[in-house]
Amino acid sequence: MTETTMAIVLPALALVLLVAVLLFTSRRSRRQNSVLADIAEEWGWTEVRLSSFIRVRVEGLHNGIAVSMTRKPRNRSLPERLTTFMAAPARGRMIVTRHFAGFLSNRPWFGPPIVDHPELWVRTGERMMARRLFDDPGLTALVKENLITRGDELRVDGRGIRIHRELDRSLWGFDEAAIRKAAREEWDLVTAMSRM
Repeated sequence: MTETTMAIVLPALALVLLVAVLLFTSRRSRRQNSVLADIAEEWGWTEVRLSSFIRVRVEGLHNGIAVSMTRKPRNRSLPERLTTFMAAPARGRMIVTRHFAGFLSNRPWFGPPIVDHPELWVRTGERMMARRLFDDPGLTALVKENLITRGDELRVDGRGIRIHRELDRSLWGFDEAAIRKAAREEWDLVTAMSRM
């Protein structure tokens, strides 16, 4: 082949490869968006909107309150993540993570003061908020059920209630059953926290 032919063929092959990757990613995210939309409609969300193209996100309203669910795929050293958010009004700030032993114990370093609990790191300026969390055994069980790994976090602030959870189930696939189970557990926690 001559240099001019190579100069035309190589960029054309690169362009074809780029279009194929974009089509594959778009098709996969569309399927995952439809699964999240089905979950949202099962829970009674209204005005369900899907995100576009690559980002897998569903937004809607639940009893007039803005809610969203986002799935972030696995990349490099980060596992697959699922985040559920409800823009419910909160009386104070609270950050809850699982307590692990050792020097890197998953302690949230910045934020309001820490409230003592044997299994959870709880940072809150509103001690009554933490007391309501610990006095309700059902709510405490939901928190422990959702906060499993070091990257899991429950955050309550002026914007709303957000549960961020890692789902390291599979390396490449989209495990619909695992997503449905984790989404159900997150939704139960977010709705229980909104009633607190």
